[in-house]
Amino acid sequence: MQKNRSIVLIGLGDLAKRIAFSLMSSPAVEFDDLVIISRNKANGESYTRLLSGCGERRVRFCQLDALDTRALAGVLKSVNPQLVIQCASLMSPWLLYESRGQKAKHLLTSGFAAQLPAQLPVPVSVMTALHDAGLDVPVINCSYPDVVNPVLARLGLPVALGIGNSGMIHGLVRAELQKAGTDTTALRVFGHHAHVASVANSELKAGMPAPMAYLHNEAVPVQAALFAQPGIMLNRELNVLTAAHAVEVIGAMTGEDKTLCTSVPGPLGLAGGWPVRICNTAIDLDLPEQVSRAQISGYQEQLAVFDGVGKIDDDGTIHFSDGCRDSLSRLSPGLSEPLAPLQSLQRLTKINELLNNDEP
Repeated sequence: MQKNRSIVLIGLGDLAKRIAFSLMSSPAVEFDDLVIISRNKANGESYTRLLSGCGERRVRFCQLDALDTRALAGVLKSVNPQLVIQCASLMSPWLLYESRGQKAKHLLTSGFAAQLPAQLPVPVSVMTALHDAGLDVPVINCSYPDVVNPVLARLGLPVALGIGNSGMIHGLVRAELQKAGTDTTALRVFGHHAHVASVANSELKAGMPAPMAYLHNEAVPVQAALFAQPGIMLNRELNVLTAAHAVEVIGAMTGEDKTLCTSVPGPLGLAGGWPVRICNTAIDLDLPEQVSRAQISGYQEQLAVFDGVGKIDDDGTIHFSDGCRDSLSRLSPGLSEPLAPLQSLQRLTKINELLNNDEP
């Protein structure tokens, strides 16, 4: 069955809206129509109408809860897209930043891994729906891909890659090098979601391994590019950079003869952010000569601890780091237990109960 030149975008939060607008207004990305799936009818219909005036490609909206795996499988089979972009989560990653509640602040400081119960369910449903529909379609997962993507791989539901995070760091390093007239075509960057706040604040956390950059197989110092610059506000505006990176990646994945060298989180089921070479649906690691996959895997494991991840079992069960586990146990003992992916919704119910009774 031949795929249509359609892109499916699941979710319609801030990042998804920025990606959708960028796609509709970018002639560099090759597609005919954009199908947006979201459970919020009013939001979806309104934004889809706005997008219809932003370019010459078609855009349509489908109201659907992405956790309804059977219904989602039917829609995906009907559309038969060339690419799926999974942007939905059950709690905005910015909610805790914007909350004044004490429990929200406690959860935030426990590490981003504490929010995995909100980040895992929709990607699992999306990948299950594609499997059930018999579709072999590349998927970009935007929901905490540094950790969610390796979990999906262990569940036998692998996605192609993620966007943002190390891709954002790649963009910032590239910009500084280009100011000096450097050709950045061969730039390779390793990073992790755990780096994002440090880069935004222009200050690396104590003990945290720094992002690593290489140019023509030579190590490039990142201190000046990342930590000697004005800070970036840690808010939704960061999605501008993530959306720009997404459009670069999507353009390479939908183009016939385009090759993109960049860094992405969670490629090929790996944890953290790695340099890759993308040409249509072919995605290959693009490692410098002097580093091995095993070395970088160890580096990523060190960084994951700063997000609150201790380890991921072969069945996808996530064990929190000592610091994250201790912090969560003080908030609610049940939250600190290892998280099996299919138990995420039950764990999220406990988190929502705490946040619904939160006080400043």
